[in-house]
Amino acid sequence: MARLDPRPAIIAVDNGSTDASASLLAKALDEGLVSECRQGRAQDGFGDAVRAVESGLDESVTWLWLLHDDVEPRPDALAELLRQGEGCDIVVPKLLEPRRRNHANRIGELGQTIAGSGARVLDVETGDVDQHQLASGEVLGGSTAGLLVSRDAWRELGGTSPELPLFRDGLDLGWRAHEAGLRVVTCPAAGIHHRWAGRTGQREAALAPRPDRTDRLLGMRTVAAHSQHPTLTSLRLALTAVVFALGHLLGKAPGRSLDELAAAWELLTTRSLTAALHRRVAYTTSRADTTHLRPPRGRMLRLRADQFASWVSDRVLPEREADTSIDELTTDRVDGRRARRSLLVPVAMTLVLLAALVAGRRLFGFGTLTGPALAPAPATLSGALDAWLRTPDGQLANAPWLGLGALGSLVGLGRPGWFVLLAQLLAVPVAMLAGTALWHRLLPPRTTAARLLLSLVWGLSLPLLGVTGSGSPGGALLGVALPLAAAAWLDWVRRDEDDAAVEKLRAPARYALWSTLAAVALPALLLPLWGFALAGAMRRGSLHVPGLAVAVFGPLLALAPWLVGLVRTPSRLLTGPDPLLAARAVHASTPWGNTPWWLFSVGAALLWLAGCWALVVDPRTRRLALAGAALTAWVLGLVLPRLALPLHGGTVRADASGWLLLAALVLLALCPAALNPSALNPGRLLRRATGILLALLAAGQLGWWLGAAGAPVHRTRTELPASVVAVEQSNRATRTLLVDAGSIPARWSLHARDLPRWGSAEGDQVPDPALRQQAQALAAAMASGTAGEDLADGARALGIGHLWLRGGDDGLVSAVSDTPGLGPAEAREGATTWTVTGLVTRTPDREWAGPRRGWPAGLGILALLVLAVLAAPTTAAAEGPRRAAAQPGRRSNR
Repeated sequence: MARLDPRPAIIAVDNGSTDASASLLAKALDEGLVSECRQGRAQDGFGDAVRAVESGLDESVTWLWLLHDDVEPRPDALAELLRQGEGCDIVVPKLLEPRRRNHANRIGELGQTIAGSGARVLDVETGDVDQHQLASGEVLGGSTAGLLVSRDAWRELGGTSPELPLFRDGLDLGWRAHEAGLRVVTCPAAGIHHRWAGRTGQREAALAPRPDRTDRLLGMRTVAAHSQHPTLTSLRLALTAVVFALGHLLGKAPGRSLDELAAAWELLTTRSLTAALHRRVAYTTSRADTTHLRPPRGRMLRLRADQFASWVSDRVLPEREADTSIDELTTDRVDGRRARRSLLVPVAMTLVLLAALVAGRRLFGFGTLTGPALAPAPATLSGALDAWLRTPDGQLANAPWLGLGALGSLVGLGRPGWFVLLAQLLAVPVAMLAGTALWHRLLPPRTTAARLLLSLVWGLSLPLLGVTGSGSPGGALLGVALPLAAAAWLDWVRRDEDDAAVEKLRAPARYALWSTLAAVALPALLLPLWGFALAGAMRRGSLHVPGLAVAVFGPLLALAPWLVGLVRTPSRLLTGPDPLLAARAVHASTPWGNTPWWLFSVGAALLWLAGCWALVVDPRTRRLALAGAALTAWVLGLVLPRLALPLHGGTVRADASGWLLLAALVLLALCPAALNPSALNPGRLLRRATGILLALLAAGQLGWWLGAAGAPVHRTRTELPASVVAVEQSNRATRTLLVDAGSIPARWSLHARDLPRWGSAEGDQVPDPALRQQAQALAAAMASGTAGEDLADGARALGIGHLWLRGGDDGLVSAVSDTPGLGPAEAREGATTWTVTGLVTRTPDREWAGPRRGWPAGLGILALLVLAVLAAPTTAAAEGPRRAAAQPGRRSNR
């Protein structure tokens, strides 16, 4: 301060400090450094101190220079501010980060603006080296640290607002100055080093015991007061704060999350202060538009989108070298390999997306998207939620995959059918994208081609194993969950023992999260996944007990209500979603779905040859154990579907796709050892055999996927006559009994406006045993041609308004047509429909749907949120200047 040129009259105000500040000020007063020293109160804000001084100044004083106790102005800072202040009313200096020895000065801020959420927005990149590259310009406001204010402007505006005693007071002052027709500009030539001691918590302040909370509160209050409707804006800001609180909670920063909630609550409970600030703002006659000084709408959203895109890029694109080598700086030759490697992934993903459109050409059109393992989606989001919350008979909760479908419908703008289309269309590309997370951990940099090859083979394993052909929701989910679980398992195995306890739980929590989703697709997979969890918890003879507990009990807690109900139906542990429907797509001789046996055999042979050859290249014990696990899963995938399992009065077969996908993933995880170019040398070129085998496999898979030969998933309209559908959709809401007499034994089901749909094959369509026996007896009578006079009466009692028969000869059709109580037969596309005469209706006592239970869904969502919080990166705490020293007992408001 003594080196300032010109030297101002310096008046210091001590707002109730409790450390050695008073003695330092007394010494400065004796040495003439400070012109005057005044005492304030700890509860006074910065603006209160300035007003107390300003009121007693001589009229000859025309400028006020506001300084904090943690600033270090350059000697020429005041001169530059005064020079810039000609014709202006408020001048904002350039604030620099604290000095660091042997380091260049770095810019902290040059003025401020504010987002609609109340967040502080800077017009410069914080941390940029100060090269005097900035130019002066208009700004909404700035920090009061070093702010130069003309005395006339101070009086006209009434100084800073008492409602903003600490933070955002300078921003509000500049904002009101603009609206009063005054000029607020920046002065980049005036440099002031600032420690931001108040915001970073280095200075204890009576008005801000928690600086983050106070800063958020005053930021939201500023936005609300400057709006046309402060109350409505405060409500919007409070909701925004709740969202931010959830984000901080995911980042394992509960303190900051509580600060957000406390700030929102205080904003709503101190509406009188917001109203007073609003009146102060409205008092100034607005003669200037400040819209151009505010960040444009959506800027923060675009910023978050850019950050998310950068996060995805860092995990999908190959590692790029950030620095340029000395060889590249001293040579005229241009190495295009790096550029080609960086373009390979985006080009490949674009081609895969185009291929997905070609392979999914049959998914577009009119009608309902269905498949052997895909039931029709509900028409609305409320229907999807109802399917999730309705509990089958004897169960505590419905299958969790229905919840994923209901929540995923939000991606389809609330239309479950659109979400199904996206899920079926993007199953292979998304599985490839998930696979990159695993291959990035198994292969070193500069192996982009190898990573793409493995990702391609993994994604195309879905059509090879019949997942995309049957439309299985569980198989598509496993294509994403399994590789991400494997990536988390690798992070767990490679953990750093020196990490904090919370950080050590990140990888187990991610593993538990993806294991939960895998178990949703196939519950029996929990057993091998728990086996891998035990292996991951063991390292160098020590057991990571907290991580093992998270990996085991996390899925159990999330799926507990559903798993407990499966005790009565253990066969469901071996099946995928909608097992009664999917059973039609699973055959004992071809558990791989609609894929031709010869194509499956060739693909399996290439996959096993590649994995075994990679095992020969690197036959370590752990890799041999993985090969054994792959063989076990493969055998289970081929053997279990041969078993006929009783379930809900019918017969189902185990789902093979989950076991086969697990085996395929383990085999592919063995291949990187033979695809690593750093391990190749002229004496061991035979290692390239693995890459050749995988390339052949990928070529065959790609041809099968693009050809979509025999793909049963398609758009279809109902086979029932329009008159039947109209009655089902009316207030009568009748049912239709469907009988397929051509199958052995004859199959039957019920059709209604809410059947079939997601989850209808998760339990008995007729939960009551007596009613189910009646419906089965009606179906048997129709299929055998022995329908008696009571057929129509039995149908009316069950709310069945129409009978539909397929696969019967002329004699069977005539026998049913002669039954009393049935209308004329209507033949259509190989099936015959009869109308049950009389006024048939489905009254409330004939609604067979189970009760709605919301608590299992809430428990599952809560458990997943807990796992997501543990798995998320820890929010970085605000850092203070490196040279800042703690001063115990210090208490001051700037």
